[in-house]
Amino acid sequence: MVNESSDSGIAASFEEALRLYRAIVRETGGEFGFVSEGTLRYILDSLAWMRGDIFSKAAYVIHEIAAKHPLVNGNKRLAFALGALVLRKAGYELAVGFDVTIALMLRVARGEVSKKEPESWLRNRSKKI
Repeated sequence: MVNESSDSGIAASFEEALRLYRAIVRETGGEFGFVSEGTLRYILDSLAWMRGDIFSKAAYVIHEIAAKHPLVNGNKRLAFALGALVLRKAGYELAVGFDVTIALMLRVARGEVSKKEPESWLRNRSKKI
């Protein structure tokens, strides 16, 4: 079922993304900074108006951040964390191991997956909470 309504409540704000990004860099290392702050803002703003269900929206944020690299460091980590946040706001939790997640995110960042593959991956590994 496709939700075609504009639901900004599930979107991650730029401020939420910044807090999450700072925590990720602090906890896992790397340099904080932007290659293109505008690209990250555009990706996050797009969630508020894009069509599709929660899985397509979470997949979009994961794919776009990991593939477009708007950050100096931590693109894949932030992409996955924001995708999980979008799902959590809609009442879903990912049930997936670390190694499987890393494998997917590396493939996304290298451009080896279509935009639809992360959506299917999320659907198959999420449960309603």
